[in-house]
Amino acid sequence: MLGGGIFSVRNIFAVAGLTVIWIILVESFAPIFLISGVIVSSVTLYFSKKYVPLKEMENVDFSKLIFFPFYLIGQIYLSAIYVMKVILIGERVDIIEIKTTLEDESLKSILADTITLIPGAVSLDVSDDNTITIAWLRKKNEPDPELIENKDEILKGKLEYKLLKAQK
Repeated sequence: MLGGGIFSVRNIFAVAGLTVIWIILVESFAPIFLISGVIVSSVTLYFSKKYVPLKEMENVDFSKLIFFPFYLIGQIYLSAIYVMKVILIGERVDIIEIKTTLEDESLKSILADTITLIPGAVSLDVSDDNTITIAWLRKKNEPDPELIENKDEILKGKLEYKLLKAQK
């Protein structure tokens, strides 16, 4: 019963951890928030176990992604400052394609989602040939994106490198 049941030690710790995060987010220790945190955490855990294909993610070493969220938050703030300047100066939107060297489909999705989280770029499609289509907000006077040699590196930055380290 300790290994995989509903009331396994692992599940209890997961619900407790998620409930703590819930309490931090709602900023209240009121009983209603504690109870709702346990309920929301339990439902989230249930649906995660039911619908998230962890067996398909066996090529990913999640222990190497521990600091990835902190790096991502920093990149989001830096990009937000850039986007504010672009909006004030004038902007244009280009649709471009970038290549990725990631092989794992889950990591490709994480990369596309992370690019979308960074202000100024929105991932539109991840294709089977390792291409990600992106809508890119840029200054009006910048050159055509096809003439920019390092556009892949500008958009991916070190995100792809950090994800590559997690790929087995």
